[in-house]
Amino acid sequence: MDAAILDVSADDETLVSASIILEGADVPFVFASRAKSSRGGYSMSGDSAALREIADALFGPPGISSTLH
Repeated sequence: MDAAILDVSADDETLVSASIILEGADVPFVFASRAKSSRGGYSMSGDSAALREIADALFGPPGISSTLH
């Protein structure tokens, strides 16, 4: 896994566990919310094209074998 986006609506235990695992594996990650912000940025979406745009902005363009899950 190259990077991860963690949805802050997940329960606290899941977020803490996931962040510990990702940090231990040296995988970069960010916390995100589906809530719209008046300060700019991105809104989470179920649309794979929108998620690809967010991932590219955060982590750079994908490698040859990358898959967005």
